[in-house]
Amino acid sequence: MSLHQWFVDRGLKLWTHYPSSRTDQAFLAPPSDRPVGFPERVMLEDADVIMGHFGPNYTDGQLLEELRVAGFQRKCQEWTVLREPLDLVTSLRYYTYPGMDDDTFIDCISPSRGGGHRSSAGPCKDWTREDIHGHELRPGRHFGLHNGMCIQFTDLYMRAFDGADWHPCDLESAKNTLLGFDGVGFLDDMIPTLNAWEALFGLTRTAKPKHSHRTRGNTGFDLLRDDIKHAIVQHNADDIILYHWAVRQFHS
Repeated sequence: MSLHQWFVDRGLKLWTHYPSSRTDQAFLAPPSDRPVGFPERVMLEDADVIMGHFGPNYTDGQLLEELRVAGFQRKCQEWTVLREPLDLVTSLRYYTYPGMDDDTFIDCISPSRGGGHRSSAGPCKDWTREDIHGHELRPGRHFGLHNGMCIQFTDLYMRAFDGADWHPCDLESAKNTLLGFDGVGFLDDMIPTLNAWEALFGLTRTAKPKHSHRTRGNTGFDLLRDDIKHAIVQHNADDIILYHWAVRQFHS
């Protein structure tokens, strides 16, 4: 079961926002971009839960200020949910590059040769796939292959999103961002987080479904080719440190 569906099944109105570019980051108070569980898309002002991808320009209270500007006046808590880094990058491999051969993926996860992760030379740059509408996509090197979780919680995020070249992640900055949330959950053990959310909304505690978040074709990190596993570990060392720090700091 997805988190989207879990919220809807608990009778909560879900509003989602998954931006595809920097210019799409701003709140314009549109209807939810995913009509989960409702015949009509939920409007922002009616939402019980606001869920999506928000860059660090929305941390330190700025997300709540954006919501107020957009007309949302309800009291909020801000949470984020982390995913184990090796599982996260493995999933990204199958979600972003379905059907890609292993040798090309090794090039995708290799350090950028300059010019930004989307423009660097090599077979990864030239690899294409079709989207659901039959349009050709050329994803290039996704910033999430290299400490993407750590970068997401620093000011490097939007630069990476826009195709800038890689930079070392500031672990202390990422930790401070996480400390600013009301709560931090973990995808591989969502029960404490779901219990906390039920308490927040005054809901009766229920049996928790197993959360499934595995892309088609993804058989897991352990079954990847050895050189791919080594590359994932090598190029996501900061994410691994950050994740295990967060588990010690927040998980109970």
